[in-house]
Amino acid sequence: IGKRSGKHGIRLRLQEMLGKPVEEEDPRLEQLVGIIREKFVNGNRRMPLRDEEFRQLARKVGFEV
Repeated sequence: IGKRSGKHGIRLRLQEMLGKPVEEEDPRLEQLVGIIREKFVNGNRRMPLRDEEFRQLARKVGFEV
């Protein structure tokens, strides 16, 4: 997941990790997208998120990864 990843890409990656569908309007997905955007926009992050970082953020918003 990188700087240009949008909600759709984040959702697809999350579904791959979970092995089940995630609703587009799931509030946890909205939170996750917000956190990731914040890291790249305000945090000046340049490198993509590693899988483990992505899992940690997904857990933080309530997904069981």
